[in-house]
Amino acid sequence: MVKRWILAVLILTVASQLSFASENNLHKMGREKSIIKVFIGDVSNISGQNTANASDFKASLENAIKNRKSVNFDIVNSPEASDIKITGIIKKFQYLEHDPVTTYGTSWGLLLDAATTENYAELVVEFAVTDSKSGKLLWKEDVMSFTKKMMSPEESLPLIYEKESRTFLSKCFGKGR
Repeated sequence: MVKRWILAVLILTVASQLSFASENNLHKMGREKSIIKVFIGDVSNISGQNTANASDFKASLENAIKNRKSVNFDIVNSPEASDIKITGIIKKFQYLEHDPVTTYGTSWGLLLDAATTENYAELVVEFAVTDSKSGKLLWKEDVMSFTKKMMSPEESLPLIYEKESRTFLSKCFGKGR
């Protein structure tokens, strides 16, 4: 009897953690509202890298929001007309001529990565999503993206902006895994 009770408590604990993990984003909002009105607020750059341009990143974020298929967004011009407000702070931008060697689970993977020469770009943005009516913070997280391919520093910026924008939308509004 005690074993069954312990098993039941364990199952309920795991189930509640899984439920919490899937609710740790705003996917539910996308299911409940037919259209989410979004105001994109300030995007700033504190990375110390002048090559990372906050207004170019904001334009990429707007484009990604417009093209998101799984959630219907409508970008509005004022916070008063919106359901949510999204802001961002570029914390880190890094471009490397040679990508860092990644440790993989196998020695073959490590050798393959070490032998491959690609350029590398990384971007970290702190995103915050607030309820426009109440001002309540709904979601806040540092989101990191990287891309590895042959590219110049100039070519890396739109690529990493696009990937970072899509990664944010997936983490914030995705189904959760």
